[in-house]
Amino acid sequence: MEKEKKEALGLSRRQFAKGLALTGAGLLSSPFSGPMDAFATQEDKIQAARKKYVNTLSGSPHIIDEARYKRFSSENLAFNVVSRAMGKPWIPAMMENMLKNAMQGKSSGTVSAGSKENARAEVAMTFSLMQSNLFLGHHGEGHENVGVLNWDNYSDLVHEVPTVFPPHPGPTSTDAKDFTTKIKLMARLSGADLVGICKLDQKWIYSETQQNPHQPGKPITKPLVFESAAKPYETKDKLVIPDDTQYAIVMAYSMNRRMYSTSPSLIAQGASSIGYTRMGLSGMQMAQFIRTMGYNAIPCKNSTGLSVPMAVDAGLGEVGRNSILITPEYGPLIRLNKILTNMPLIPDKPIEFGVQGFCKECKKCARECPSKSITEGDKTWEGSSVCNNPATYKYHNDLEKCLRFWIDNGTECGNCIAVCPFTKGAMWTHDATRWAIDNTKFLDPIWLTLDDAFGFGEHRDNKDIWTSNITTYGIDPEQLKKWVK
Repeated sequence: MEKEKKEALGLSRRQFAKGLALTGAGLLSSPFSGPMDAFATQEDKIQAARKKYVNTLSGSPHIIDEARYKRFSSENLAFNVVSRAMGKPWIPAMMENMLKNAMQGKSSGTVSAGSKENARAEVAMTFSLMQSNLFLGHHGEGHENVGVLNWDNYSDLVHEVPTVFPPHPGPTSTDAKDFTTKIKLMARLSGADLVGICKLDQKWIYSETQQNPHQPGKPITKPLVFESAAKPYETKDKLVIPDDTQYAIVMAYSMNRRMYSTSPSLIAQGASSIGYTRMGLSGMQMAQFIRTMGYNAIPCKNSTGLSVPMAVDAGLGEVGRNSILITPEYGPLIRLNKILTNMPLIPDKPIEFGVQGFCKECKKCARECPSKSITEGDKTWEGSSVCNNPATYKYHNDLEKCLRFWIDNGTECGNCIAVCPFTKGAMWTHDATRWAIDNTKFLDPIWLTLDDAFGFGEHRDNKDIWTSNITTYGIDPEQLKKWVK
């Protein structure tokens, strides 16, 4: 079974943060104002600092029984499974409870809004922040080859200057190093906080996609296949990904920690909706850049394949007990997006920074999960339902139970993200804790107690958010300042 890896980190979290501040603090100021080679130098320094802080892996970070593994079908996503079981779409059912709660002055079934007027304002916030997702891919999933997730949407603006950019121009370069620099710059210009690149592992692509998502009745599916083709395309029988689609560009977008710490409330759901909006806009812009450079781009958001294992492969972080990607910079307080492409790129390497050992002992997300859908047990090969992909050795959680709590409570729940010790960002205390976990097993029971004693992960009063210093799009510039202290 899995062997615990001993870590030999060259820098503490505090040292790493200071190094990052010195070599790459321009990320929050203006790293893009100079020429491209200046950005490349800065990016190299940032990555060098990160590599001193984390271990890079030469092999696969996943433990998989290749003989039994099968590509996951999107009809088995919890959203689809629960909708079929209920006989109605889950989102309207959740919103029905949301409005019932608001009439009682509640932000959710378990969180008070303080007054009916505050509750109405929280509903208004949620509805308004979800509006953009109506055209950017509903609730983050979107649908393959539809709207902004179109697989071959070449801007009409290009056709206005056909002498310079004829329709669907071919590439004029194959320089992977140069493209990698440009892609990482464009990812940040489009709004991504983190970006990584990996070789596309086809096992993470859905075997088929449900064409009537979140609907009751028999699922209507269409297979996703890899074939020799010049462009990605769709027929009545299949969705075809060209077999030269070798790379995934994975981007992460941080969410506002203050808002999210009110979970499970409509305020926290608002922070989530902002994340989905940023995903949609960023993915659309990134896809257009790649296509104008002469290559294919398949924008995905949550569709097309499994985001978390691709993000692990792209070196953005590790998977935690809560089944969510945990990054060194933001913990699990992120949304993930990905673009599939045949543009030549240089992949990043997977990393480890102590998440596996920490999550094994912590279990705070499981303790604070209101639906008790996160396991307190060890990793296993099998899950409890069709929503879990078997033949992968990991923490398998009850995703159906989790979603049913959302519906009953009238809002999304992100307690496992809000209370995670890594959500605080990089702190030197994590280094000490990880060392002690590896070397002083008899002290294991105290770490969760200490995290609680310092007040980390405490629920914030959602009523205070209206008078908080929330900045544009909920992006918190103070988060990195605290991180680098």
